[in-house]
Amino acid sequence: MADPRGFRQKGQVLLAVLAFSLWAVSQSAGAQTLHAVIVADTSDASIGVSVKKDFDRNISLVNAIARNTTLTLSLHALTGSKLTLNNLRNTVKGLKVGKNDAVLFYYSGHGYRLWAKKSKWPLLYVSQQGLDFGELVDTIRRKKPRFFLAVTDSCNEYADKRPERRSFAMKKGGPPKLNYRRLWVETHGEIVIGSSSKGEFAWGDDTKGGYFSARFFASHQNEVKKAAPNWENILKTAKRPISLTWENTTYTQNPMVDSKVSYKVSAAFPNRPGIVIVALPGPVGSAGLNR
Repeated sequence: MADPRGFRQKGQVLLAVLAFSLWAVSQSAGAQTLHAVIVADTSDASIGVSVKKDFDRNISLVNAIARNTTLTLSLHALTGSKLTLNNLRNTVKGLKVGKNDAVLFYYSGHGYRLWAKKSKWPLLYVSQQGLDFGELVDTIRRKKPRFFLAVTDSCNEYADKRPERRSFAMKKGGPPKLNYRRLWVETHGEIVIGSSSKGEFAWGDDTKGGYFSARFFASHQNEVKKAAPNWENILKTAKRPISLTWENTTYTQNPMVDSKVSYKVSAAFPNRPGIVIVALPGPVGSAGLNR
């Protein structure tokens, strides 16, 4: 006859293992991560100082999001020698995205397009090669995050039309926790932004960084201070044309914005506004820094 004490001891171990497993599943089910891929071509002789401004603002942004929400920050920073075509592509492909996670992809660097290219999005100039911004967006989209924001602050000018222009780069010469939650935890959907439209340069300088990026980050910073923040206000500012005159020629940079987002209030904040779905019209323009 089996010793009932041995059975009881084993049963207690099994119950303990089962209880721990259920606890671990419940913990992981509620966990949410912000996957931030921040890319800046800081080694480029012409725009390195400028894009570093964008990079620093991005790091401040994602840290603020992590501080003001329950999102766990998973940061992937590609700058200097770490920015290669393979590293960029593999980093995006390798993201382990859960259904409740958010993704932020932000590229600051050179970009261009070719006449044969049909997509409105630019090619990112990395490792002296072109990587389609749309390809990266599609890779992120296939991972089905709860929400993602993808931005490229780069030129979208035709390289095979005026190739001499490609090398010229003047480029970018205690908010309330609930407001961060609204934008980064309660938001579902996607936002894709290009800083310049077809055939345009993206501009900036070493003081402000990218003109588009400077305005985008400032708009985000202002929005999280409002009583009822939303992405629509940020994007309304972001898509405004940028005009400047350089060497007696006036250039206009028209940002492109594709957006479809909804705001789903979490159970922890039942008194927040209900579900709101807003779809912004598709290409709205994209600004070009001469990057």
